[in-house]
Amino acid sequence: MKSVVNARLIFFFSALVMIITFSSVNTFAHVDSDSMPDSVAQTEYRIYLEFKPNDIVVLNKLGMVYYRLNKLPKAVREFSKVLKKDPNNYDALDGMGLVKAAQQDYDEAIRLHQKAIVLNADDMVGYFHLGSALEKKGKLGEAAEAYRSALVKFDKQYPPGTENKKAAEFKESIKTALEYVTLELKVKSEK
Repeated sequence: MKSVVNARLIFFFSALVMIITFSSVNTFAHVDSDSMPDSVAQTEYRIYLEFKPNDIVVLNKLGMVYYRLNKLPKAVREFSKVLKKDPNNYDALDGMGLVKAAQQDYDEAIRLHQKAIVLNADDMVGYFHLGSALEKKGKLGEAAEAYRSALVKFDKQYPPGTENKKAAEFKESIKTALEYVTLELKVKSEK
């Protein structure tokens, strides 16, 4: 019995420290996948949400963790909570679009990504996700256009000479996707 009480006290104080720490620092929800493994982030976000269940940023982060862990129904649940509170939440729309694409509901994924882009036309990632959904749907011309838009947005955000390894890797992903759909379009046109 004493060990159960001790375990609960440790849990309580850990959660309290986390809340105090993260409430005073707005960057809590900006933990990316390099900062902690998704399995750890899942636990941390769930604990945090026990105390602040309406934190939209953390709900979105948890939704993305579930998406990356392929726990798609749980991801849908978290993104749906956000969209119920804020139907025009860019991150939830984009995240739900990723989930719908993973569930092979490409029409809904495309619709969600397009809606997200209307809300934030400067985010290159939204165009990349839209391109991916269009590509999977077989709309290669539209996918190529979305990938081109992602590259334009990328170049505005990261002008030549910008040193950012993650950004450079992302740009290569966009370029590879664009090259692939361009090649597929060429092959189709030759048939």
